[in-house]
Amino acid sequence: METALKNCQKELKEEKAKLSELKEHFKYNLRLLNDRDVELQRYDALFLGNIQHAYCSATTGYLCMHVTQKNLLCSDFMVKFIFTLLKNERFTNCLY
Repeated sequence: METALKNCQKELKEEKAKLSELKEHFKYNLRLLNDRDVELQRYDALFLGNIQHAYCSATTGYLCMHVTQKNLLCSDFMVKFIFTLLKNERFTNCLY
């Protein structure tokens, strides 16, 4: 009976050690996932910023190219339209 008790205590100690190790692995993996999420959010913001910049550059570039290629003198309306676009919040980051 005493031997059985010692065996049970030994097994309990081993299982507690395994549980402790699993907890540490879980905490480590959770930290990795959190760090990865932060990095992915940073990349998403960077990617969306690049897309917006490319869109803005293409749009303003197209307007300028269109006016230049046609050798048109901009009417007051066209000048106001272009400046309105450039002042628009979506286009504020488009300049350079």
